Amino acid sequence: MLLYYYLQIATFAITLAIIFIAVKWFHLGFVTKPAKRISDPAMRRMYVNKQSKVRLAVVLLTILFDSLIYFFYDYTGAGYLALMVVMTFPFIAPTPTRIASDYQSLFGEEEKG
Repeated sequence: MLLYYYLQIATFAITLAIIFIAVKWFHLGFVTKPAKRISDPAMRRMYVNKQSKVRLAVVLLTILFDSLIYFFYDYTGAGYLALMVVMTFPFIAPTPTRIASDYQSLFGEEEKG
C-alpha cells in the first residue's frame, strides 16, 4: 500500500515537471547554450526543428507513461494527468508559427528564408 502511494506521488511529480520543462523548453540552458554556437541560418532552423521534435517526443512519452500507470495500477489520477499533458499540445505542437516563434525566442531575430 505504501509503494502505491509513492507511485502516485512520483507519477504526479514527474508529469508536472515534464509539463513545465516542455513549455519552457527553448529557455532552458541545455537547449540555448548549444544554439548560441550556430551561425548558419539553415542549421539554426534545423536545430529548432529537431528540438521541437524532441520536445514533442518527451511529451508523448509522458502520456505513454501516465497511460501505463493508469491501466496497470488502476490509478485514475494518472489518466487525468495524461489528459493534462494532452492539453499542453496547443502550446508545444511544432506548427510553422510555433517554430518561427521558438526560433525568434532562441536566437532573438526573425527567421530568414
